Amino acid sequence: MFTVVLLRAVVVVDFFVNEEVFFHTLDGKYESFGFYNIYGFSAMMPVFWTLQTQYLAKHPTEISLPALIASIVIFVAGWSLRFYADRQKMRFNRTQGKCLFWGRQAQGIPVSYQTRDGKTHRSHLLCSGMIVHRCFRDEEKCADKYGSGWDEYCRRVPWRIVPGVF
Repeated sequence: MFTVVLLRAVVVVDFFVNEEVFFHTLDGKYESFGFYNIYGFSAMMPVFWTLQTQYLAKHPTEISLPALIASIVIFVAGWSLRFYADRQKMRFNRTQGKCLFWGRQAQGIPVSYQTRDGKTHRSHLLCSGMIVHRCFRDEEKCADKYGSGWDEYCRRVPWRIVPGVF
């Protein structure tokens, strides 16, 4: 349990020490600082970020030394990968791609698609899970705000994100 608490503390301290990174994430860039974020950060994060510790406090578990070492190595590898990837994204964005990574010119990897009318759009496939979640959340907001007008819109536009699929 000590290891779980220590590793979770590393994540929490990292979040606050490197909070500038948050403002380059999807939430930091595009979500207004309203009830959703205030409640999420003040009430939900302390609950969700301590679930492992809460579970272990109620169900103490012993693991072998090799399993402990493997867990720490996996944590450090994952944390390092995320940390350095975030740093690279921030540097790429700040310099508009005019920087070097590992001695090479940085290159963005744009993912795009073309609509029937010939317009090219960029797609952020890696954010698709977050997009689906926000789709349902925003539908609830629209239903509350527009009432029967939203119902009529949904009747006329039956697809949420991908026409003919979802």
